[in-house]
Amino acid sequence: MKTSFFQDKIASLEELGVLLKAANYRESVDLVCTTGAFDMLHPGHVRYLWRAAEQGDYLLVGIDSDARVRSAKGEHRPFFPEQDRASVVAGLGFVDFVCIFDDMKTLLDIVSPSILVVSPTSTEDPSFNRKIYAKSRGMTVVEIQEQAKMHTTDFADRIMQKINNIDKSSGS
Repeated sequence: MKTSFFQDKIASLEELGVLLKAANYRESVDLVCTTGAFDMLHPGHVRYLWRAAEQGDYLLVGIDSDARVRSAKGEHRPFFPEQDRASVVAGLGFVDFVCIFDDMKTLLDIVSPSILVVSPTSTEDPSFNRKIYAKSRGMTVVEIQEQAKMHTTDFADRIMQKINNIDKSSGS
C-alpha cells in the first residue's frame, strides 16, 4: 500500500521554523521560498515552481491562506480550500516543503530563506514590499518571468464559456 508521502511535506509555519532552525540549514544549503495561491494548478504554475526549485537546494512553497486569496482576488476565490491547494503542490516531486500562511513578513521572518523567488505578475500587498524586506534581511531575490501568460482566472473563464456553450447547444 502506498503512503501519501506528499502529506509529510506539509507543515505549519511554526513547525517549519523549528525544523529549519534545528537543522541549521542556512549554513550549508540554499533554501528557496516562493509563494502564491496555486488555485487550479496549471502548467504555468508547474513551470514556475520548477524554475524556482532550480535556484537552490530545497524549495519551500508558501500557499496563500483562503483569507489572503479572498483579499487579493475577490470573494469568489479561492476555488479550492487552502489544505487542498497545499496537497496538490506537495504532490510535485521537486517541492520539498509546503506551508499555508497569512502574512508575508511573518513567513520570511520565521523561515528566513536564502532565496526568495517572485513572479512579476503576483499581486503585491501595498502595505508591505516583500522584495525590499527580503533584501534588507540578506536574502537574494530572484524574479522569474512566466514562459507563457497563464492565469487561473483565464482558465476559469474558459471553463465557464464551455459550460455555457454546452448548455446552449443542448437546449437547457
